[in-house]
Amino acid sequence: MGLLELRRVAKRFGGLEALSDLTLEVGEREILGLIGPNGAGKTTVFNLVTGVYPVTSGEIRLAGERLDGLRPSAICARGISRTFQKIRVFPRLSIHKNVVLGRHCRTRAGVLGGIVRPAWVRREEREVEARASALLEFVGLAARADEEARHLPHGQQRLLEIARALATEPKLLLLDEPAAGLTGEESEALMRLVGRIRAEGVTVVIIEHDMDVVMGLSDRLVVLDHGEKLFDGPPKLAQKDPGVIAAYLGGEAG
Repeated sequence: MGLLELRRVAKRFGGLEALSDLTLEVGEREILGLIGPNGAGKTTVFNLVTGVYPVTSGEIRLAGERLDGLRPSAICARGISRTFQKIRVFPRLSIHKNVVLGRHCRTRAGVLGGIVRPAWVRREEREVEARASALLEFVGLAARADEEARHLPHGQQRLLEIARALATEPKLLLLDEPAAGLTGEESEALMRLVGRIRAEGVTVVIIEHDMDVVMGLSDRLVVLDHGEKLFDGPPKLAQKDPGVIAAYLGGEAG
């Protein structure tokens, strides 16, 4: 049994079938690359796994526990976090505060606790602050912790998103085109960071159009086309697969 399991998952929007009968597993500490042409259904997979969309049919499980039907917040609390294609930070909050906010699903203090602030709430707040600082150190942003997030360049905003996602203590991290808009040097740094995240025990699924990044990172590739799984296997074999070449690269299969 994999950490993440999709069993015959389908998603329809009216008459449009965005995902058709998809079955896949992601093993613990695996880095899985999810690739395919635009409109293939990749981000739909992420939206289903995180509860943004309800499944039309099929099952999604994390460590054997059924996820489909749960709210996004409940799924996050069970150990799945993500980043997005378009960067989503709180621009006028500090970099440190952005990461602190990512920790909300692991805190116990409600509205009353925040007003009264007993000793255990104050202790929890200190732990959250310390964890946020440690994560900023981990991604290389500690020196800019007190700056507003809007002052970060594009590549460092990507790192901030990853730090905020890690603040939820995920078992599974979903990265949606994290290398988009990065320089070659930034992409190499991103690859090193993802390797360190896996070394910390986190499983990673990455959607990425930069083939150098996805081929260099992934233990295994799943290729989607028109909502269906076209290939599932080692990256080196994907590069030689006629169906992948035809669908993804637009070339002649032969």
